[in-house]
Amino acid sequence: MVMTYDVVDGFKPMKKLKAHPTTIWQMDFSLDSQTLIHDGGVYYDLMTGKHNPKGPSTFKDETWHTWSLRTGWPV
Repeated sequence: MVMTYDVVDGFKPMKKLKAHPTTIWQMDFSLDSQTLIHDGGVYYDLMTGKHNPKGPSTFKDETWHTWSLRTGWPV
């Protein structure tokens, strides 16, 4: 599980992201901070906290703030 926090509001807890049972080593955020992907290839909508199972095709043209994953569209 991944927890998200609102840094502007004193690190107030926002969402619990579920859907991946293994350890997460890498994660990246979209430039607009609306989407997170982690090294399991799982995409999350950070506003709803929901897993997006169509992530790879939905976010093919997404601009990412960082990209640390070893696979994916930016590689």
